[in-house]
Amino acid sequence: MLQDILPKKYDNNYYPDKTPDEKALCLIFKDSYVLTAHENCEGTRDIPEESASSLEKDVPAGDVYFPRFGEIEKYVAEYRYLFAIDGEEYFLITHYAGASEPDWAELGYSYEHYKALRHAKPKDRVFALMTGYHLHCWYRDNAHCGRCGGQTFHDTRLRALRCPDCGNLIFREFRLL
Repeated sequence: MLQDILPKKYDNNYYPDKTPDEKALCLIFKDSYVLTAHENCEGTRDIPEESASSLEKDVPAGDVYFPRFGEIEKYVAEYRYLFAIDGEEYFLITHYAGASEPDWAELGYSYEHYKALRHAKPKDRVFALMTGYHLHCWYRDNAHCGRCGGQTFHDTRLRALRCPDCGNLIFREFRLL
């Protein structure tokens, strides 16, 4: 199963002020696509969301790679610490430095639908991808308060979003992907 990553250990403690070192792994999403250097990656593919689940059966298992912060640091304006697996830290890249998205192909990366990588290896990276995608969606979908519509901000103590206007505290929900 997806969450079976033993003997590795998942650490989801929240560190809001953590900064990435050059070895930190970076998750970069564009809608349902993740930036990767998967050995069987075909690059950015336009896949209707309703047919994306068929990818799980069609993509051969192979190794999946995510950019390290040291490779892409000059392109990154904002990031958020997500979690660690066996001390290997993962960060969500939320904004780029500059007016447009970098040309990732120059660095050997391209976007692949996250569902196409479900059976890739190593399993801990696939688990990180799915967990990171869940957090990415939660941050994106809760940028505004559901109670009053105010812009939310990251809480300083909890993995939660807070509304400065009405004080609503939004915790992440768990859902199946």
